[in-house]
Amino acid sequence: MSANGNVHSTKKLLIVDDEPLIRNLCASVFDSYKVLQAEDGFDALKFLNHEDVDIVLTDVNMPNIDGLEFLRIIRQEQPDLPVILMTGYSDKELILNALKAGADDFITKPISVLQLSTTVEKVLERRALRNELADLRHIDRLKNEFLGLISHKLKTPTAAISLFIQNLAEGVESPTDENFLQVLTMVQAETTYLEKLIQDLLYFSEATLQEDGMTLELTDLGQVSLQVIDEL
Repeated sequence: MSANGNVHSTKKLLIVDDEPLIRNLCASVFDSYKVLQAEDGFDALKFLNHEDVDIVLTDVNMPNIDGLEFLRIIRQEQPDLPVILMTGYSDKELILNALKAGADDFITKPISVLQLSTTVEKVLERRALRNELADLRHIDRLKNEFLGLISHKLKTPTAAISLFIQNLAEGVESPTDENFLQVLTMVQAETTYLEKLIQDLLYFSEATLQEDGMTLELTDLGQVSLQVIDEL
């Protein structure tokens, strides 16, 4: 099954019901969506194998694969795909089983156009919020990993510079010593490395503080690798 992707394109709604009248009624509510219609679970799975669907609206009682089984299959293949179940029954056991299987919401038959529209919008809003929270957690994890790496890398140059200054203060290092120039060159190299680390940290801070978010661009990783090698 395909993963959901392009958030800026027209949303796709998959309606699954063995009654054409119900499918057409539901489809008429969402004229701004690209609506796909399937008459049963088997037919719907074919759509999901090659279409990026934003939300599924499925009946519970259908031939071949019923709504609950169809829901379980979706959860195995696309756990984050929102699924709304339509049912003409208010059976508590059915609702409980559907919740356990991962249904996002329910719509009771006969279908209310207002309830249908409101429920779909509400489920999509929840999905968008979950995605946003997941992105924030991912960014936070990357930030912690980057700061941990920078902190580790800062120790070596700062320790070398600190030791050199301490030796100068105590008279251990002297400009008249034969190896003084070699030690000074090493300290200068560590200072340059430290400046690059600080600059990377500033770049990272600017990127994470941008209110409009970062712009993603295609990058030639081979060229980037060559630049990194040149800087080493």
